[in-house]
Amino acid sequence: MFKKAIFTGLVLLILFCYFRTYADDSLFKEMSNPSWLSDIEKPAWMPDVEGGITFETKYIWRGQKIVDDFVLQPEASISKYGLALSWWGNFSTANSHQGRWTEHDYTIDYSSNIGEVRKYLNADDGTMGFINSVGFSAGHIFYIFPESSGKNFHSEEFYFGVSYDCLLQPFATWYIDYARGSGSYIEFGVAPSVDLGNGVEFAAGVTAGYNAGQWGYGYKFAPVLFSAEISVPILKYFTVTPNINYSLAVDRSEKDNGLAYGSEFYGGIKISAAY
Repeated sequence: MFKKAIFTGLVLLILFCYFRTYADDSLFKEMSNPSWLSDIEKPAWMPDVEGGITFETKYIWRGQKIVDDFVLQPEASISKYGLALSWWGNFSTANSHQGRWTEHDYTIDYSSNIGEVRKYLNADDGTMGFINSVGFSAGHIFYIFPESSGKNFHSEEFYFGVSYDCLLQPFATWYIDYARGSGSYIEFGVAPSVDLGNGVEFAAGVTAGYNAGQWGYGYKFAPVLFSAEISVPILKYFTVTPNINYSLAVDRSEKDNGLAYGSEFYGGIKISAAY
């Protein structure tokens, strides 16, 4: 019952943020970019620095229910010229975890697009402009599981992704775990977004996945994730982003070591800052 109340509150908050965008334009602009911060500008040489914390009703990862209770998920990143270093963590409030860290992810990523590459190589002759919108990324994730020990304490994963900058924002990513998770995972979907004005953005997504042997699940389709969020800027550098999600299981078989996917409904809110 309590979780249902949380979800209701999240939906109401999203609706409030939406209508608030158009309620008092001048007041909203002052809230999102106050005059006393308007003269503070970041030096050109400085990398992009971001940080935030997300409160979620449960932790679902690639269709797997990792923690079935409220979690706190802080994160931080630094990036420049397409290269990014980031950290993400999960802190569980569940009694089974006795209020402790269950995971730390350290990621190094390089992302760019064909347009930037052609510009760098002086190869953009004005033809085949449509390929400039093809994005790509590659990186490595180092997972640490503080509650485990020995060879189960960590896992490593390479990934490669492609995307296309258009209305639906399609993407696909191939993850290759070569340690504890041992296997591949292919993720693909769409993630369109809409600018609601004054910096407020609504985003929705549909993400499907195919598990090729990772974490003992064998070869099967993972649940399809339906997600929606709305980002509201506050005080220029801060953003508040409530979200709701539904993970729909499409294969509930337990033939793989007794493991099975289930459908899950969850949500939360993220508070972040970027400079």
